[in-house]
Amino acid sequence: MNEEKQLKKYTLILVYILAPFLMSEAKILNIIYYLLLILFIVKVKKTGYKKTGYETGLILFFMGITLGAFFSADILGVIKLFERALRAWMLVVILGQYSFDEKEKNFFLILISVGLLRLLGLGIAEKLGYIQGRYLPRISGGYKLWVYTMWICIYISGVFTLLFFKKKKIELFYLFSIGGLSIYVLMITMSRSSWLAIIGIIVALILIKKSKNGIILLVLSGILTIGILNLKGNEKYLSRVKSIASLKSYSNATRIDMYKYGFEIWEENKFGIGLKQYKYTDKKGKIFYHAHNDYVEILSENGFLGLFGFLILMGLILKNNLKVENKYNIIVFMSFLSMIIYGFFESPIHYPQVQQLLYAGLGVLGYKKWEYKPNVM
Repeated sequence: MNEEKQLKKYTLILVYILAPFLMSEAKILNIIYYLLLILFIVKVKKTGYKKTGYETGLILFFMGITLGAFFSADILGVIKLFERALRAWMLVVILGQYSFDEKEKNFFLILISVGLLRLLGLGIAEKLGYIQGRYLPRISGGYKLWVYTMWICIYISGVFTLLFFKKKKIELFYLFSIGGLSIYVLMITMSRSSWLAIIGIIVALILIKKSKNGIILLVLSGILTIGILNLKGNEKYLSRVKSIASLKSYSNATRIDMYKYGFEIWEENKFGIGLKQYKYTDKKGKIFYHAHNDYVEILSENGFLGLFGFLILMGLILKNNLKVENKYNIIVFMSFLSMIIYGFFESPIHYPQVQQLLYAGLGVLGYKKWEYKPNVM
């Protein structure tokens, strides 16, 4: 027992170091992942493996990824990408071996917030011209919006979830303020996918918690959004909103072509063509390396087994965390739900930064089969 506590202590230290940088791709972070893996192996050898409840989905998903690699034209490249994906997804298994108390979970959430503030700070500094880079690309003129907007969506999911649990007035004021600011940031990114994801989690929270804070949140979000859309010079935002349902817009028409192309790939390659091998050139000659849809991309790259495994995994995560009436589990539920909705219009699944955050959160905050004790009447 003392050995397990010691291993948990070392694991937790590494997770705390990692937490603010889960959005980063810094190679030095690989050292932390390998140390976590070593501690996991030692722990399993000494005390055995504890089932998390997600093994079925993970195994099926990785079987699909493995088959896709074997039938890929660039098998070595896929293997390299497989290692990056595994690095993120192994977090739920490693962290799922331990039980974390409320203090440890809260400190993890604080460090995640530090990571978000770090990202926003760099983006604002770039916007003001103090530094050069691509920290918040859509705001500063770059690209890769699907990376950071999804990250902010996950953060907002946590903030909004906390609003549905009893809080002091000063805490509610803070959460409403940071929630409003986050919505504003997402508005100026022009990311329609994130807008739809946020609408989805607000509606889900209202249905699940049936709290008056949800109605207040929905009304305030609506007022803020309408206010932004009607500001002078903000016609571009209104046009962007209208384009969501327009099949004639270049963006939507191209997406439909990309989806069709993804299905064509699957029809010719039933086991997929391997991770990150999707490549589409539109009518204007622009090249896309993602399908603008997680499910089409997984099907084309990892076949039906990969897609089936992913859907099983997502279903288990949502089901398991929803049945626990706990704010941490609801945060996990809403975070993954935001990615699931977002994934219909973008491809966040293959970006390590997004996966690192989600699965680290699942491992620390989420449901664990061995730990769960249902209420018995």
